Amino acid sequence: MNYQKYVEDLFKHACLASCYSYLARGKFDWVQITQDILDGVKNKYIESDCYVEYPVKYLGMMGLKVRDIEKVFITSLAQLPDNGTYIVEYKKVPNDKASHFVIVKDKKVAFDPYEPSLTVKVGAPYSYRKLIY
Repeated sequence: MNYQKYVEDLFKHACLASCYSYLARGKFDWVQITQDILDGVKNKYIESDCYVEYPVKYLGMMGLKVRDIEKVFITSLAQLPDNGTYIVEYKKVPNDKASHFVIVKDKKVAFDPYEPSLTVKVGAPYSYRKLIY
């Protein structure tokens, strides 16, 4: 196994996992986000390609207790319910398989794990994750 390639690939695809960590912790702390992702993989909440298989359990691991998470489709940040903090999915093209996740606070991108993201720059909001408590 090429360890360095594995780690590179894991974190290259860690935008959603990073955003969940930021949301649960309430701030950007790159060491904490990194540790949360590694703990998520260790606990099997995150797959080896960094797909977040069990987001409710992953958030719970970080102390944020939610019952469920709903994907809500949007086409602009103005459609977010209020000026809160959200995980927003961006796509370059609406039906594209590829997407990128960021933290939006007060309807502005506050944390982009891959800043500057081309997907955010040329794309548009596609959905947000609604946490159900």
